[in-house]
Amino acid sequence: MRSYQKAILVIAAIIVIAILMGLPEISKPSEMPKTPETQKQSTSNISQNEISLSWEPIRIVNDKIYDIRVEIKVKNADQLKWLKLKLIPVEYSYFISSYGMRQENYSAVFPNESIRSVDLQPGNISVNFTNLAGGREYIISAEGEDSAGRILRKEVKTPYIRQYENIAPLDDILIGAFYYPWYNEDDPWFHFWFNEKEWESLGYRLSPLLGHYASNDPILISKHIDWATGHGIDYFLISWGYAGGPGGFNDMVLKEILRNQLIGQIKFAILYESGGRLKKNEKGEFNLSDSTNREQLINDFNYLAENYFSHPSYLEVKGGKVVFFDASRFFIGDVQSALKQLREAAKTHQLYLICDALGNFLPPTDQKMMELLRSFDAVSADDMWVNNYGDPDARRDFVSYTDKALGLWKSHTDEYNHDLIPSINPGWEPYLYFKLFPNFNAPFLERSAERYGKLVSIALKYGNHVIVGHFNEFFAHNHIEPDTKDGFAYLEVLRNILMRKN
Repeated sequence: MRSYQKAILVIAAIIVIAILMGLPEISKPSEMPKTPETQKQSTSNISQNEISLSWEPIRIVNDKIYDIRVEIKVKNADQLKWLKLKLIPVEYSYFISSYGMRQENYSAVFPNESIRSVDLQPGNISVNFTNLAGGREYIISAEGEDSAGRILRKEVKTPYIRQYENIAPLDDILIGAFYYPWYNEDDPWFHFWFNEKEWESLGYRLSPLLGHYASNDPILISKHIDWATGHGIDYFLISWGYAGGPGGFNDMVLKEILRNQLIGQIKFAILYESGGRLKKNEKGEFNLSDSTNREQLINDFNYLAENYFSHPSYLEVKGGKVVFFDASRFFIGDVQSALKQLREAAKTHQLYLICDALGNFLPPTDQKMMELLRSFDAVSADDMWVNNYGDPDARRDFVSYTDKALGLWKSHTDEYNHDLIPSINPGWEPYLYFKLFPNFNAPFLERSAERYGKLVSIALKYGNHVIVGHFNEFFAHNHIEPDTKDGFAYLEVLRNILMRKN
């Protein structure tokens, strides 16, 4: 055989071998390899009734679930090779990726907790999981394999389980805090809130421990209720009136709050934002004799009565639905007639109206102020520092000044059969105001946990109903929500004082 013929045979052999190697392996039907499509089909054909899961709390202390029992029922259990049950703590990494929560703060918000796994004998079984850390939801997962090699799975998710016991109902002290549902990712005005570099460029030196969050986040709402009631706060005065009023963002967030599974563990009331609903004159006053303002008030209270006053968690004091009027110290005109008409607009609901006037007058002997106060049921303050920093005594020693002011107002309210609701704050550092108002030059009150504790103790001298600050008003830095600088310091101060009084 000539050399060129040998070469042709070698090349032909190589081609044949290559073709044979490229052919797929032939398998019997029962041995066909599982593609993703066939795997998906084999799990999706499993009856939902083959594994069923249910759970119930078996140890609850002050609304906190510590222990749960999981019930597992398996159809045709004798055909299972194995069965495993897991309790999986849900993690919320989007607080880091979307809200800018710092990684090192994550475990302070969502406590570290490992996945718990139990190997079980197939059948109808109950398993107890004890000492849940809480502060999150949990996934309960059951997985097994039957004699045909099919994997059976079933999962259920718990609602948010509290981290803290609810101590708010354990005493006879009514503690409130202002609450702001206005952090809106879709509102361009809040661009500086959702951009931490821009936030810091304004002068702010701390952020929420939770990150720069959106107010309509259900887990955020659960966390706020958990933290607040876990440190003694009975109710939120929820800001209403900005962002469009009825149907606006704040209003929608309020409805989201009322859908939260923890809403039965806290009370709420309306903080009526006069500045967002009523027109002002050139002096910054709200004339309630003005037909436009009066009509706005009546329409708003019709809406509040229809949508909120009947909710079982709405706060009542002395049989009346509580409404706090922000900036009501600037009401002028026939206030008495306007609020009488307002009470009638509330239909079947009695009202308990709080005036934002605490301060400014020591004692309040001004005739106009006296007429104003007669229209309300109680007097308090949205911010005691803002209402009083014009007094040199307040700037010199705010703790002593607050004690003096509350004493004078207590004498006045007792004489005229009104209620005094002391209101205090940890500080006031509104860096944003410099950007919004070029001529702004009001003195700051530097935040101090030590001073805050003194103010809480002073406030409790004058009654068992106190507003202990703004829970989440970060623009003025008068918040008590945990932050990146002070952590839980202000909530812990409040809790410790309340626990000592018990």
